[in-house]
Amino acid sequence: MLVQTAHIEGTTREEYDALLASGWFRGTGIIYKSEIVCISEQIYSVQHIRLPLADLIHSKKHRRLLRQNDERFQVTFGTPNSDERKEELYLAQVPRFKAFVHQSLSEIIIGGWHDGEFETKELCVFDGDKLIAVSYFDVGKSAMASIMCLYDPAYKKFSLGIYTMLKEMEFGRRENVALYYPGYILDRPSAFDYKLSIGDCEWMGNDKVWYAGNGVPIFQSKGELIRSKMKELQKRLSLLGHESDFHIYPYFTVGQVMREHKTLLRLPCYLEFEFGEKTLAASYDSEEDDFFIFELVEATELEFTQQLDLSDDYRNSNIYDLRVLKTIFR
Repeated sequence: MLVQTAHIEGTTREEYDALLASGWFRGTGIIYKSEIVCISEQIYSVQHIRLPLADLIHSKKHRRLLRQNDERFQVTFGTPNSDERKEELYLAQVPRFKAFVHQSLSEIIIGGWHDGEFETKELCVFDGDKLIAVSYFDVGKSAMASIMCLYDPAYKKFSLGIYTMLKEMEFGRRENVALYYPGYILDRPSAFDYKLSIGDCEWMGNDKVWYAGNGVPIFQSKGELIRSKMKELQKRLSLLGHESDFHIYPYFTVGQVMREHKTLLRLPCYLEFEFGEKTLAASYDSEEDDFFIFELVEATELEFTQQLDLSDDYRNSNIYDLRVLKTIFR
């Protein structure tokens, strides 16, 4: 399955550690596992990374960043909450977010609060009395996961995103945490790669085994498989005289999770082409390892609504199909 979700009510610290080690990560009040993300008008695989903390030695650049920022700013740790200033910091970051976006920080921190036994902490960075950055992270038994960082754009030159990660890791080492999960990167170079700068990360391979950074076996990611198969499919259609348009379908997650609705489209992309008087769609299903042709109709009977806004890259592109769709096979 490309996407799995689970509620985390009652999840123990040890169970949370095991979920992180298996490629799960938390988003508000649920924990989910996703092999594919739809951003920047492309399909990417999620690549999980983590950093062992016991023998961590920061780079010279990061030691300097810690020293300079520690001298200038004050850092506190506490229980997550939302206030007017934190909402300002959240709204300032919304333009850089991809895909679906929560309308407010309180919707994430309060509305999406989890009931697990693991602890969520808030890290605040102050310049005098002024809050300039806040980050959130989970702490299990022997592992911790960075969730989100917000910072004042006026302080961009101080690398507060990296700085809060370094301070989170300092917290983890004081608490004898063994592993730090900074969040995923993608299977192609991207803006997410800044996370790799924090140290010699371990990588999860296709076999779900964790490898040292220089020991990851060569493998084809699910994203690369889908991208290559869709190119092959487009060539096949063209040879048959059917020119096609490529579309990305972010709501494939709905079809993946709501398996009881068997006709919902659960594929992250499709090609649209004309066949006589009909408009048809074609796609590659990585679970079935096969190509399929079908008709698409909007699943209006679900009355699907959600509280998330659309990011600018979703709104401003005609590549994305932002309806909830179901398939018809004839």
